Amino acid sequence: MPILDVIAFKPSEEPKTSSALQSFLETLKKYDGIISAWHGVPVEDPTQYHVIVFWDTLAHITAASKDSYYPSLPANFPVADSSLQRKLFDINQYPETALAAPITDITYMFLKKDKTFEKDLQPILIKFNELKESGSQGAYWGQSTEVEGVSIILIGWNSVQEHYDAGKIPAYKELNDSSTSVVTFDLKHVGFEKLF
Repeated sequence: MPILDVIAFKPSEEPKTSSALQSFLETLKKYDGIISAWHGVPVEDPTQYHVIVFWDTLAHITAASKDSYYPSLPANFPVADSSLQRKLFDINQYPETALAAPITDITYMFLKKDKTFEKDLQPILIKFNELKESGSQGAYWGQSTEVEGVSIILIGWNSVQEHYDAGKIPAYKELNDSSTSVVTFDLKHVGFEKLF
C-alpha cells in the first residue's frame, strides 16, 4: 500500500519562494520509494499550507528515517509558531485523480467509541467510491500508521460548491449520514498542485 505523508503548517514566509522549503522538496527526490509530492492551501484557512508526499511503502520511509534530514524537517523549515502537524497514512491506492481535481476534499476521520475501521468505516468508504452520480473524482482512503482510530479520505471535486451540492443527492446524503454515527470529521478543501 502507498504511504501518504501529510505535512501541514502555517508558513513564516511565502512557501513558493522559501529557500528552506524548496531545498527540502528538492532533497525529497533523492529518496528511493518516492512517488510524488503535491502542495496547496486550504480554502477554509489560507494561512495554512499543506505538502503531501507519497511513498511506495512504509519500508521506504523507514529507510529514509536513517537520514537525519528526512523524515525530520530541517531546522530552518519556515514554520510559524508550533503549527506543524505531520501524519502518516496507509492509503488504499495512489489518489492522483482526486489530487488533480480543481478541489480536493481532505477529511480526517476519528472513530467513535466501540467503532472499528474494518467493520464500521471501511464499508461506507467503499460505497463512497462506488457512488458515481455525486460528481466526485475518486475517493481514496487510509488509516494512520501512528494513531489508532484515525483515518483519512481524499475526494476530488470541480468546486467546493459541487461537494456541498452532492449532499442533496439521496444516496450521497445517506452515506454521509451513516458515517456520522461512526466518526467525527475534520474537513478541508485544498486546491493541490503537483510538485513532482
